[in-house]
Amino acid sequence: MPSLLEKFSPVRILILTALADTQQHLAAVASGASGVVLKEQAPETLIQAIESVYSGEAWLGKSLMSAVMGKLSRTSSDKPDPEAEKIARLTPREVEIVGLVSEGLNGERIAKQLRISEATVRNHLTSILGKLGLSNKFELAVYAHRHRVGGKPG
Repeated sequence: MPSLLEKFSPVRILILTALADTQQHLAAVASGASGVVLKEQAPETLIQAIESVYSGEAWLGKSLMSAVMGKLSRTSSDKPDPEAEKIARLTPREVEIVGLVSEGLNGERIAKQLRISEATVRNHLTSILGKLGLSNKFELAVYAHRHRVGGKPG
């Protein structure tokens, strides 16, 4: 997959699979896939995934997202987080947006909830991704769960 990304940049890859192994799905995303759809899901889900990935969004169904996040939280350790310095550079608004992204909200829903424009959300996301050294909102959601950024207190 990395060679496809290099050769056809900016390509977006959506994986359609019958394999229910979340480790493999995570590996696909780590290799550059923008999303994963299981073949057992409804055709409408595949269409939504294609549209989301085409528009630049990441796609991971709710059940798959839960499984991946559960797996990530089980593998995280209690060692000091070397990312703490990066996270500390986020503004309170950026931390709030990270939390909403990790809950699965898209730019439009974030804008409505925070009563700001979608352009402002995009600007914040660009800043967040740059500060954290990430490429897209899926990576941001995984990062947020792994490093407990933007979570609800308590």
